[in-house]
Amino acid sequence: MASYEVERSADGIDFVKMNTTTAIGNSSSPVNYNWFDANPKMGNNFYRVKAMDNTGNKKYSQIVKVNFGKGEPGIVVYPNPLQGKTFAINLNNLARGSYVANLYNSLGQLLYTETWLHDGSQATRIIDLKTDIEKGLYQLQLSSDNGFKTTQKIIKNR
Repeated sequence: MASYEVERSADGIDFVKMNTTTAIGNSSSPVNYNWFDANPKMGNNFYRVKAMDNTGNKKYSQIVKVNFGKGEPGIVVYPNPLQGKTFAINLNNLARGSYVANLYNSLGQLLYTETWLHDGSQATRIIDLKTDIEKGLYQLQLSSDNGFKTTQKIIKNR
């Protein structure tokens, strides 16, 4: 393979290239690629991947529909598995208020805490742990003064 392109569409028909990633090359072990759409459109977004080989042949993945801006309040943590000491929390449909993020290790020990005011908009919050954490499974708990509470598992592989 030569490269992979992520394409996005509002209608599932007309796609626009959003990202290109050069293939790592021939590998006998699995290779993972990822890309995050930091600016999705509100409502339906359709995504597909175009794979291009070194001779110019193209192959498309199945189309996936993702709906932003509707649904239950929640968070998405990325990258997950965690790489390094920084990650992001995508805040989806969370009400205005004060929020507390706590990160716990597998023993239930609090490793990190942060409080912030959220204005109720779609937002992404960057978390910098300041120091690297060890390989393992962690729990990120987000709670607010308005009663919202959710927990997300975070994996650290290396």
